[in-house]
Amino acid sequence: MLKTGPGLTLLSENGKVRAVLGSGKGGPRLSLADEKGKNRATLCVTKDVPDLVLYDENGKVIWSAIK
Repeated sequence: MLKTGPGLTLLSENGKVRAVLGSGKGGPRLSLADEKGKNRATLCVTKDVPDLVLYDENGKVIWSAIK
């Protein structure tokens, strides 16, 4: 999940982070988490490259697309 910069964080009913939308030095970023609060998808758009990464329940990258 995002650590710094302006953004918006959405929490589940039990207080776990489910989505974070923010902007940092590299550009805008969206991270989505599962019901346990573990990051499962990240989309970021930098000056040069958009990047989409999907993670399994253990945080291992299972799919990545870099254009």
